[in-house]
Amino acid sequence: MSSPLALLIGVDDDIKNQLTDIFGSIRVMDVDLDPKKIAELDESLQPSLIFSKKPGPKEGFSPYELGQIIRQKFEEVPSFIYYKEKEGFKKDLLNNNGFDDIFIIPIDNSHLRSKFIEIISVSSLGAVEFYRPVKIIDINAGDVLDFDTNIYLPVNRKYVRITNAGEAMDEAKIQKIKEHHFNTVHVVFEQLGQFYSYMAKRLRSITNSNFGVTEKRERLSGAIRNILTDLFQDGIASYEAGQRILKDCAEIVKSYILQGGNAEWYQRIEQVLGQRKDEYSHAGNVSTLAALFSLGTGIGKPEDLALAGLIHDVGLVELPYEIRKKDPLKMRPEELEEYKKHPILSVNLLKSKKIVLSDHVTKIIQQHQEWLSGEGYPFGIFGDRLLKEAQLLSIADRFDYLINGDEDENSRYTPAQAVQIIREEQGTNPSKYRYRPELLESVLTLFTPTA
Repeated sequence: MSSPLALLIGVDDDIKNQLTDIFGSIRVMDVDLDPKKIAELDESLQPSLIFSKKPGPKEGFSPYELGQIIRQKFEEVPSFIYYKEKEGFKKDLLNNNGFDDIFIIPIDNSHLRSKFIEIISVSSLGAVEFYRPVKIIDINAGDVLDFDTNIYLPVNRKYVRITNAGEAMDEAKIQKIKEHHFNTVHVVFEQLGQFYSYMAKRLRSITNSNFGVTEKRERLSGAIRNILTDLFQDGIASYEAGQRILKDCAEIVKSYILQGGNAEWYQRIEQVLGQRKDEYSHAGNVSTLAALFSLGTGIGKPEDLALAGLIHDVGLVELPYEIRKKDPLKMRPEELEEYKKHPILSVNLLKSKKIVLSDHVTKIIQQHQEWLSGEGYPFGIFGDRLLKEAQLLSIADRFDYLINGDEDENSRYTPAQAVQIIREEQGTNPSKYRYRPELLESVLTLFTPTA
């Protein structure tokens, strides 16, 4: 059997470079973003997937026409299109014209990667192996597993087997994994079915549990993606659509974030460790952490913090692609100044979509990058003018960056290390404080018993 084939239509080199590990494992055929050349492709190619750049004015045809051409030529092949800017992004119209999914880069990088891995793994019948992370918290010590488990060593760029199918994951192995600061193990994609079957059997014996942590986080990320892509759509907004989005946010907060109260809050903070580095997971993590910090300190309403956490960074999509793809620490001064506008852009985007938030939640979002000293942004608000809830959101945002902010699992920090870094960043000079000292300590001491 020949390896899977991906048709790449006009795909930019920087996008291909981000997916080297995927496209380097299969056959790839580059095609110009030209309707005539696409229409002339041999139907016997039988690609596993088609991935295209959005055509612009210079190409002289619309993405809807592109979708129709692809669908007429390759009726059953999964096809995808990516946008670098949200202008013209109308996911329903694009779906109706033949595309299976639409990605905004770089926000959708992780989702795109997962989708392609799934297609290639299935189409290769297991000949091409990819791995998916699963939460170590989902594996019960002593259980015999009918799937292999592995850990990924970034320095060596390889996966190392921990247990073979048919072996038990004993407590000693779980503790050793945790001691090395790994919060996930990796399962080859072809064995994910066995993993989910294992979870289903395990959860049937646990009261009030429908999903494991791995599946729950995947569902949360997917639900957040649906909401945010609704916000990102180009076009006229309506009050009804805004209310629907707000209702969906409230349902996510109720079902996934708050989960009925503050029981076992530290264990739930552990659940956000080792998440994928993408905007949807980040939104879910910050929402969860901010709500838990509110519960733990008694500051503010957890539902307000959870809602603000879900949508605090939506304005980033309004920034140019060249800025969005960079880490703020690597931005040029003029780029950083544009980046610092994103809290305002978030609030403006929400208003433009007729999302009616309370003034309090709006201010939490606006102020989540402000510092007590006045050295934050975008307005330089300082002192008592700065909401305590905004500071909780800021700590949650920083905390998630430290524990999940790097693709290299070995360079992520543990909660205890993150606590120490945040304390060091606060410093001892009151004129440079980021946070109210008593508020910061009330959050950080939540970790003292178990960190």
